[in-house]
Amino acid sequence: MKQKKICLYSISSLLPGNYECRFVLRDIKTGKGAVASSSVVIPKASDSGIKLFPPLLLIPEEKALYLKLSHDQEKGIEKGSLSLNDVYPFLPDNFSPLVDEANLGIKKLLAVLRLSIIDVQESEIEISAHLIDRSSDKKIPLSNSSIVASEKREGIDMLLIEFQLPELEVGEYSVVIIAEEMTTQEKSQTTRTFKIRER
Repeated sequence: MKQKKICLYSISSLLPGNYECRFVLRDIKTGKGAVASSSVVIPKASDSGIKLFPPLLLIPEEKALYLKLSHDQEKGIEKGSLSLNDVYPFLPDNFSPLVDEANLGIKKLLAVLRLSIIDVQESEIEISAHLIDRSSDKKIPLSNSSIVASEKREGIDMLLIEFQLPELEVGEYSVVIIAEEMTTQEKSQTTRTFKIRER
């Protein structure tokens, strides 16, 4: 495969709760392997109000190759019926997922957001965001942002938002994205943490 970044994924239907996910990759010729793990929290569904789901962050890079694992065991989902694009649309060329680290000098960040609004008539949503420098807890506003694309699927609003980043130093940062419903003034927020490394 010519791509430098390959993203493997599967889709499962899981009950609310805390999960530990583990991925094992093995070279069948040499027997060498690698293991990665991550914690995932699936919250209970809300009966009303606004809910902002964790974003998929994208950075300017050669487009990644997305491969769905062929041996999925999808509880309650017809095998092969869903793809990554059904969960996170708007995967543009020349961007790939931000997985833990980005290079020093990055100027742009995209976020694919999923947002649900229940029992709110004629809702008006305002999105805002900021960074937090984890070494100093300094709040860095991200005022220069724009909605690049949007659509609605089965009651879920999906947005592609572009953020212009200030000059960041090497270190760890959290991006905090807040959605506010202007009529009820209800808010929901989500946070993702990443590192800036030397090139």
